[in-house]
Amino acid sequence: MKLTTTVKAPVLDMFSRDWEFEGKKGTTHFVVIYDYDNHTSERLVIDSANDKLFDIISSINLLQEYKLTVVLNEAYGKLRKELVGVEELGK
Repeated sequence: MKLTTTVKAPVLDMFSRDWEFEGKKGTTHFVVIYDYDNHTSERLVIDSANDKLFDIISSINLLQEYKLTVVLNEAYGKLRKELVGVEELGK
């Protein structure tokens, strides 16, 4: 199942994590947003191959609210939340 949705949320943090699986190595980049409905933080994956999105993400202001386009993808009983678009509110 795959679903694209848009949310308005402040960005709390950004971080990267190195990984190794079956001899392959890589880095996964994340953005952490605040979920107003559940009063929790949500971690979104960023596709590092998307250079344009990665440039936008690297220059955003923390704690500022953005319009985020997220693809929800369910596989093997887990939900992957991938950030595919960022738009500053008011612009």
